Amino acid sequence: MGGILLWSNKNHTVKIINNTIIFNGKVGIHCVGEDGMPSIENNIIENNNGSGVKIGLANKAKIIVNQIKLNQDGIEVISAEPYIFNNIIDKNYSDGVVTKVFDSLRCDAKIKNNEISGNKVFVTYLYNIFLFIILLFIKLFSIIFML
Repeated sequence: MGGILLWSNKNHTVKIINNTIIFNGKVGIHCVGEDGMPSIENNIIENNNGSGVKIGLANKAKIIVNQIKLNQDGIEVISAEPYIFNNIIDKNYSDGVVTKVFDSLRCDAKIKNNEISGNKVFVTYLYNIFLFIILLFIKLFSIIFML
């Protein structure tokens, strides 16, 4: 159902580079493991039913130069310490980047030089287009049946 579940710690070197991660039933990439430092670089992460990237407790993932679009949330951080640099985070249905705190644990994400745009707004835009099309059909049917 999900794309990639990555469980690592500080002794592991894990890199997810140059992939297309699309149309998963849940999260695109889910990083867990205390002090894990996986690298997620230069990927296309789109159209996942959950977050494009989800970073769990105390994980220190490096999310660099990715295109993260059309997911529920772009990046979800839960009491973790990821480095989120130079990504395009666009047109996600909820938030571009959302940070959450679990219990009393800290969330120390470092977010720098990203292009974060069109999140949530895109959903409103699609809804307005849909509403416009429905109203247009109603108008057309009323004109046709009046003739």
